[in-house]
Amino acid sequence: MTSTNSTAQPSTESTKLAERRTFRMHPDLLWSVIQSQAGTADKALLEGVMNAVDAGATRCDIELSATGFRIVDDGRGFESRQTVEDFFETFGTPHKEGDATYGKFRMGRGQLFSFAFTTWRTGTFLMSVDIKKLGLDYDLRDDLEHTPGCAIEGTWYDPLDSAKLYRLAHDLGRLCAWMQIVVTVDARQVNRFPADAQWDLETKDAYLKCSPSGGLTVYNMGALVRIYAAEEFGVSGVVVSKRALTVNFARNDLLTSKCTVWRSIKRQLDGLRGALVTKKVLTDAERDAIARAFAAGEMAYQDIANVRLLLNAKGNHVSLASLRDSKVCMAANLSEQRIGEKIMDAGLAICLAQGALSRFGISTLAELDKLLYPHSTGGRSRSISVIYRGFFKACTVHELAPDIKSFYKILDSTKLGKQQAAVLAGLQGMADKVCKKLNEYLIATELGESKRWSPSGDTPRWWKEAKDNPRLARRVVVLGQSDTAQAWTDGATFIAINIDQIRRMLENRRFLSTPFLYLILHEYCHRENDEQAHTHGPEFYRLFHDYQLEWSEPWETFAAEQDVLVGYLKGLKAVGSPAKSHLLVEHSFQADLIQRVEAAGVAGSDTTAAGAIN
Repeated sequence: MTSTNSTAQPSTESTKLAERRTFRMHPDLLWSVIQSQAGTADKALLEGVMNAVDAGATRCDIELSATGFRIVDDGRGFESRQTVEDFFETFGTPHKEGDATYGKFRMGRGQLFSFAFTTWRTGTFLMSVDIKKLGLDYDLRDDLEHTPGCAIEGTWYDPLDSAKLYRLAHDLGRLCAWMQIVVTVDARQVNRFPADAQWDLETKDAYLKCSPSGGLTVYNMGALVRIYAAEEFGVSGVVVSKRALTVNFARNDLLTSKCTVWRSIKRQLDGLRGALVTKKVLTDAERDAIARAFAAGEMAYQDIANVRLLLNAKGNHVSLASLRDSKVCMAANLSEQRIGEKIMDAGLAICLAQGALSRFGISTLAELDKLLYPHSTGGRSRSISVIYRGFFKACTVHELAPDIKSFYKILDSTKLGKQQAAVLAGLQGMADKVCKKLNEYLIATELGESKRWSPSGDTPRWWKEAKDNPRLARRVVVLGQSDTAQAWTDGATFIAINIDQIRRMLENRRFLSTPFLYLILHEYCHRENDEQAHTHGPEFYRLFHDYQLEWSEPWETFAAEQDVLVGYLKGLKAVGSPAKSHLLVEHSFQADLIQRVEAAGVAGSDTTAAGAIN
């Protein structure tokens, strides 16, 4: 039997006959590289600035127009024909260690080629590049009078309109914001030197400054690399490196796994992120950062246990520690979120909002329980032999509230009882006044004016504008039925009040209009349909709270209560029902109003329930 060697060996004869060859690059590949690395015109111009720094320049001046650009620096330029052939004509010639700040393979100028026909005047040379007409060929002259530095003039292949030109200048300034040489755009210096600015932290590797929002803007020795979402590294702010960062080929992202400088910077960022847990108020981005770090094992449970990271169905944030040994459910959709509010009102469980776990990189309560498993004892004595029963008891919304279906129904106004219709008439008057006041506030804020009228008695602009061009449309108040909501709106045409609210008030025979005032104000501040998802974003809170703090006054609340009571009383009188038999008078102003309305005639059909609705 002949044995067979399982490992194939190269033939001695084939080795002797082999010819050593070198792989080559087809010109089309270079063309593809030039085209694909060109992202935006501002990034292409940034390459010109970075080349100036690599050439030892002390300043770089840029002029922009709708038809082209000019970049001038006082660096070394191209000093000989050999340097033109090696470093301009040839792509990919590597820099020697320490001879450049940014450059690595001398590819960046290709971005300028991609956007414009360019001429490069440097030393005694003039290079003309037009890849649209000449492809990879270019024209070279070497017999001109010597010029120091380098001047690049470009003619856009696609001219810019005024908006694009403005945007280009703005974005280029942002890209060059911390460059280490003077950079001007249209004669205005757009950069600052990091050493002259104030920072929250300075290390041997970088300058760092924190901000409450906006993401983390990373500059590679002054040139913008990328703006990262705050949760990516745990903080918002600015990082300007002192040493070169390892970036990708297009220079628009960090190679974090390969960059030793960034690893050192990140340790400082981790320390700043750790300080977030002591803040009383967190942004969503900061919550995302903490949750992400905890899920990755970068932050300890005991450090973040009491930080409010989880959004519940009522729109508030709760901590991981609050879930311990509690019943917990999570809304599977927007409809269940309304039911979740009822569950929490009844004290049945903690109901998390739909998507509340996404900041941890998970989506189910089972995954959250698994994440919290190592922290299940929490310092309590728990025998190792005891079967783990979970950090919390997971339930479903349906299990906790099987009979609640989250329905919404508008009632026929013609089938309401006399008292219900009269209350509705009063509520419409209140809602109209709320609408008017909100419009005044929105327009005054828009115009930058205060509520005070001028001493001369001139009518404020906001008052005229609110009357002639309101920002919020009038909404009709209707009565409805729902098993989850006290009130709801479509955000544009109506506000529905749950009739159970009216029934309870009438059964108690006490006309308490203040709760309805805030309920109507609340719904007016919802400028979108809130039937399914009763969420409160920044726009809602800004309008709801700022209006009350900056515009509303106590006497206006009192006046609104009088208006709704008068509307109710007139509504009753219109249908021949005496007010005294329906109300227990608690305030002297109510008794006075009842007496005055009883003594007076009905103001007109527009005060009746039908008039208020139609």
